[in-house]
Amino acid sequence: MAPAAGIRPGSVWLLALLLLFAGGCARSVERSRVVWPPPPESPRFEYIGCFSSPLDLQPRKNSLLKRISEGDASGHLLAPFGISELPDGNLLVVDQQARTIYRYDLERGKVSPLVGAKVLKQPLDLAVGPEGTIYVADGKRILKLDQVGRILGTLGRGVLKHPSYLAYSRQRKLLYVSDSLACRILVFAPDGTLVQSFGSRGTGPGELFSPQGLALDEQGRIYVADFFNARIAIFDGDGQYLRQIGRRGGEPWNFSGPRDLAFDSEGHLHVLDSRKHALMSFNREGRLLLVIGGGPTVHPLGFGLPTAIWIDGNDRFFISERYNSRVSIWQYLNPAYLARNPL
Repeated sequence: MAPAAGIRPGSVWLLALLLLFAGGCARSVERSRVVWPPPPESPRFEYIGCFSSPLDLQPRKNSLLKRISEGDASGHLLAPFGISELPDGNLLVVDQQARTIYRYDLERGKVSPLVGAKVLKQPLDLAVGPEGTIYVADGKRILKLDQVGRILGTLGRGVLKHPSYLAYSRQRKLLYVSDSLACRILVFAPDGTLVQSFGSRGTGPGELFSPQGLALDEQGRIYVADFFNARIAIFDGDGQYLRQIGRRGGEPWNFSGPRDLAFDSEGHLHVLDSRKHALMSFNREGRLLLVIGGGPTVHPLGFGLPTAIWIDGNDRFFISERYNSRVSIWQYLNPAYLARNPL
């Protein structure tokens, strides 16, 4: 398999990008649109920006600080982890170090804490279910919250060892949980009933070694970031093993430590590899299409320990970076977006 387009951009292009983004995440300076891969390849993504504090959300003409009316006005991310979205479009970001979930209204430039350290113990990932119910992987439990942060209950007490990532199936109305210590996937009903579990520690087909991120495709198949096995394990809706994507190796299309994954509207699978510090995009057949990043960097067009990815209904990507204490934003160039925003 040939290396993906855009993996080795020219030095002139990189120099131009370094100069263009010398200001980091700040949005106060007008800039040209940046797409990836660079010319002469056909672009697939547009870089939108990144944020780590309310100042990065500041509109160019009006000060955000004058409009923040509630919560922690600093809102500076320390160690962002899980990301999800509420029905109203507000973004939720877990800050693992601050033990806080922040709620971002990006359209209005507002940020406020949803719930903090008085409630959360060891928050990692989160998922949003029907009517905005929020599930949080927190210590040895799944915490269930409403949209304003009130506790509705807990799931998995006495069953979970170390829940890491979550995915909610609206089709099946079930919550999928990766337990990285038990090396299995557990499936819960919204009322907390354990419906099924599958996987066991190992390196063989259907076995898992520290499973992390979860994603479900349109057929209800479950894709698991099998971290220490350096592969994506695929199961059917009943937990039966089907196949894998990728393996460990030194080629651009190989994995080193897949951490989280998500599908876009066209069925492409996008995988964060935290050891490679990269976003890897695959087609429906599992063939690598593109790599963004590679090696830790603070530059806006790369990543520093990417830990979680959320893709919204418009194919906008939100990627949390633990090393860089920020969330990066990319746009997949689907036909609808290009019709509204031609290059």
